[in-house]
Amino acid sequence: MKLALTQEELERYGRHLLLPGFGVDGQLRLRRSSVLVVGLGRQGLAASLYLAAAGVGRLGLADPEGGGNFACMPRPSWGEDVVGEGRVPQQLRALNPGVEVDEYVGIDMADLVSRYDVVVGCVGSARWRQELNRLCLAGGKPLVGATVLGWEGQLLTVIPGEGPCWNCAFPHDSDGFLAGELGTLVAGAMGILQATVAIKVLLDLGERLSGRYLSFDGMTGRFRQVECRADPGCPYCSGQKGE
Repeated sequence: MKLALTQEELERYGRHLLLPGFGVDGQLRLRRSSVLVVGLGRQGLAASLYLAAAGVGRLGLADPEGGGNFACMPRPSWGEDVVGEGRVPQQLRALNPGVEVDEYVGIDMADLVSRYDVVVGCVGSARWRQELNRLCLAGGKPLVGATVLGWEGQLLTVIPGEGPCWNCAFPHDSDGFLAGELGTLVAGAMGILQATVAIKVLLDLGERLSGRYLSFDGMTGRFRQVECRADPGCPYCSGQKGE
């Protein structure tokens, strides 16, 4: 295992190294870290690109809702020389050759969650948001989840054994009557926010948005934080908090 940054890494991540609390040690920790991105629409693509650019050592890509059709994901607007052949894994490797990228199709999600340090949930359905919540709690893995609909998005970090889980914060989470018909114009913004929070969780920096969720209104450009508490009767996490 390399114990120091290479000259190429020093140049690539030079601005990171100047950040308070980050530095060379933080970049090395990122290189040793792994993140699983579940859901590969616009939200998941934005999160994956940001995590790869930041230097997370290993990225896993899974799309339980889309059947793992990595070749059909939308391209970023950077040009052919950056996006490679147009497939998400190739895009990420072209963006940062130092990142290991694994794609998964038809694998048991509980087993997959156990292989990574942090899970970033970019799924579109309430069923899969709750399923990722359950799997991460059972596996003791932090989950940085977000939901997007139209001009709005919400983000919550679930830390097993601490604070509320997704079900506590959003007990009435559902796909809604017209969810399948509405666009998700803030998906990219929420994906980047998720990646930023995931990096802070990996490095234990700053505030992780646990115990309150971040709400973004793309129409007004306003953010707000909403406090939420663990539900003592939550069927997902109540037994983890000693209550």
